[in-house]
Amino acid sequence: MSLEAQGDVGPAPELFTSILKTAARSEGRGENLLAVAQESFWAKRNRSRFNVDQIDFVFLLEIGMKVLVGKERDKFMVDLIRQCSKDGFVSKRFVREAVRGPVHEEWPGEERERIVQLLFGEEDEDEAVGFSFPSSWSRNIHKHDQPTAKDL
Repeated sequence: MSLEAQGDVGPAPELFTSILKTAARSEGRGENLLAVAQESFWAKRNRSRFNVDQIDFVFLLEIGMKVLVGKERDKFMVDLIRQCSKDGFVSKRFVREAVRGPVHEEWPGEERERIVQLLFGEEDEDEAVGFSFPSSWSRNIHKHDQPTAKDL
């Protein structure tokens, strides 16, 4: 029986995060890049002793935004924000990356507005308040990393 099968050794969580970071920072835009990133993300998430964190969600978002286009990208982003909010990892950086757009290709004004609406819904009627994020979306984030309306 191998040591890994006995539970004595195995990949460290940093391995999964390093794969995601490398994929996010690469110039690659192929679907294989996204497939490897998603496999790494879910492998880390599904291992009982590892947990994904806010940065894993940010890296996966960055990869999806640069690889996918159109409705496919929209669906990916909506699904990811749902999972991220369900897990309580919506951070300032996640929100800023989502509304800024793909690396080196910031959203034009109209597209940015559409993405904000698609991912985060309507702003509060009270303009002084702006958008308020449900606290459950960031329950696993340190207070100083929780998003505010200014991050939109």
